[in-house]
Amino acid sequence: MGGLLVGLCLALSLYGISVAQCYFYMMHCQGDGLLLRGSVLTIFILETLHTALLMNMAYVYAIESFGNFAGVLRINWSCGAIVFAEMAIVFIVQGFYVRRVWILSKRSKLLTGVLGVLFLTRIALGLVSAVNSYLAETWIDFRHTPKFSVAFNAADVSSVVLDLSLTILLIFELYRHTSGVKRTDGLVYSLIVYTVNTGAITTLVSIAILLSYMILDESLLYAGLIAMQSKLYANAFLGLLNTRLQRKAQLQVAATIELARRTVHGDEETGHSRQNKPIEIMEYSETSTTVDPSN
Repeated sequence: MGGLLVGLCLALSLYGISVAQCYFYMMHCQGDGLLLRGSVLTIFILETLHTALLMNMAYVYAIESFGNFAGVLRINWSCGAIVFAEMAIVFIVQGFYVRRVWILSKRSKLLTGVLGVLFLTRIALGLVSAVNSYLAETWIDFRHTPKFSVAFNAADVSSVVLDLSLTILLIFELYRHTSGVKRTDGLVYSLIVYTVNTGAITTLVSIAILLSYMILDESLLYAGLIAMQSKLYANAFLGLLNTRLQRKAQLQVAATIELARRTVHGDEETGHSRQNKPIEIMEYSETSTTVDPSN
């Protein structure tokens, strides 16, 4: 139970980060569409439900089944419910990524079709594993019954393949949209770096789940990693949106400052001078002064 306990603690920490990210997004998402804002709100609700189920799972095994070895071996109902909640989060997050690839690839039916098959396979196999957790009476049955273990391994392999495919294709399509303009390319490069980092993390966690399930025969570490997995997906999605919003805000501030400077220089050329007049830039206030033309 040690690996499971550590995984649950880390998952609760990741939930706190996702709440902060949801709050930041909702405070700065005025330019986004209703569908995207609704997706973020839905993820917040699902993440809260997922966290409540994790807490129930921890209470059952640590308190109700304390000293009861038969109770510890039994798979609690909340375990399957946790996976169902995770699949709902994965459906929204990775569905968003598939849609991004579809748009960036100029609606390539072949590329999006392949990703769509991988995406639906990942969801279907995850749901099968969730159902199997109700069919298997104990953790030992879930690990050693062939039909359960094969379904679980297939679900995890499909997760690795989909994560890698989405990461590589998003990086490729984002790079193709660089234009040579320093400011706009800065936004693209920021998204590429974030995609690489988050894609690597989710892929490595999926691989760790598979290896711990196959190798650590007497540990529930893989269950603890599964508890963290949906939190990582949610935080990766929210972080990508917030990175985009932050970078866009920086570009708007930079453009406003540049416009103000050009205005000052234009007034100097026409013989007009403006001194110490405040220029409002979003939430910040810059003070313009007359600039020496020799500089």
